[in-house]
Amino acid sequence: MANENNNIEESKIKVMGDDYVRIVNAKTIFGWTLINGTCKKKKPKKIKNYKLTFTRSKNIPYHDRMVELERLYFKKEEERKTYYSTDILNIIFLYLLFIIPGLIYSLFKMHQKKMIKNHNAAINKSQLNYLSEAKSITSASNGQSFNNHKSIPESSVNKPVETRQTPLQLTGQAPQLPADNNKSNINLSSNQRNDDDDEDSFN
Repeated sequence: MANENNNIEESKIKVMGDDYVRIVNAKTIFGWTLINGTCKKKKPKKIKNYKLTFTRSKNIPYHDRMVELERLYFKKEEERKTYYSTDILNIIFLYLLFIIPGLIYSLFKMHQKKMIKNHNAAINKSQLNYLSEAKSITSASNGQSFNNHKSIPESSVNKPVETRQTPLQLTGQAPQLPADNNKSNINLSSNQRNDDDDEDSFN
């Protein structure tokens, strides 16, 4: 038993609600299994923050390469930029008082949005390549063929691309955790969940 535990590694991460499904799917491709976590909603906007725990066997095929691919994937994630949309009231104010500064500001925001979109698109492409290689390693280890899907789907300026190179269908719902006799699993569609709760746990 002790030897078996030594072959298991653990990863604990924090994820914002909008990134939950994408990050869980990425971690799954890199060989991790989600075992438990908590969901805390920050007031007043009820932004969901997840604390997740994953485990992975150190004996998975090409473990060192999977670790490196995962490191590269999340390094790219840290380079992602966020575009903050223009405040329409500021634009109106600038145009009313100073037409030229208002025009310059509008052109600047348009250029900024384009630059950030191109920057994030390059990150999406790199991340897709890392996921594709990890998926091909897993498929080859299982004796399955793998069709390397190279096309990059369109994405918004801030939203990361969602690849079909995942063992899970990206339907807005993360994988269900093993059932517990004493606790019910969290329903990530949240249609039936009480939004007044501050924190949910699942394990």
